[in-house]
Amino acid sequence: MRLVTTSVIFHHSASKDVPIEEIAQWHKARGFKEIGYHFVIHRDGRLEVGRDVNKIGAHAQGRNWYSIGVCLLGHMDFVFPTAAQVMTAKTIYIKLCKDYKKKLTVSFHHANCPGKHLNRELFKKMLEESYAAANL
Repeated sequence: MRLVTTSVIFHHSASKDVPIEEIAQWHKARGFKEIGYHFVIHRDGRLEVGRDVNKIGAHAQGRNWYSIGVCLLGHMDFVFPTAAQVMTAKTIYIKLCKDYKKKLTVSFHHANCPGKHLNRELFKKMLEESYAAANL
């Protein structure tokens, strides 16, 4: 069980839009007990719940103990996130901040994730502004 939550880490799947069960299979093949992400956002904006949000994730080595992992489906080196994905990311980020009663840090998996077609600065600014607008 995660005792501290301070961050939401965003990823991309580096794949096409696949069922969450397929991602879980990839992670199990790597030795994880279950899917490593807490949430998965499909290209059409549909949100699926992965690992229980109260459990420590398996999505960002060394940072799992304090973070929630959110994966945007698609290979963002070749495609841009859809408007629907961005809206869902905003919605889940605001919900998580509300649930944890604080502004959570927005961060990313690593330098190449979530891909070159997701503008990190703009994405982070948009999430932080949505938090401010929600008056939490």
